[in-house]
Amino acid sequence: MSEDPARRLSPPEQRAAAEALRAGLALSGLDVGDLWRASIALDQDAVPPAELHRILQSREDAVRLTAHEHDVLAQALNDHFVERGDGHPVRYSTELRYF
Repeated sequence: MSEDPARRLSPPEQRAAAEALRAGLALSGLDVGDLWRASIALDQDAVPPAELHRILQSREDAVRLTAHEHDVLAQALNDHFVERGDGHPVRYSTELRYF
């Protein structure tokens, strides 16, 4: 059974998501604007840039991501890594619960 993409991440998952996205962003050499543009190309309803900044900073006032929103951001980063021949280092939402 697949996970509900509209499910909001739990607080521990949100922290793990922010950590995974920050690490992926650091490894990628992209900036937040690049990540946002790549995510909007995948999903027109992607997380707005200001919210993305709050999420990456693990701010308490950040909206909790849905599983789908996290996966779009992870896919945007992973697409960049695949283009470089580096695989998929950023974890998807189904992998966050294990941390």
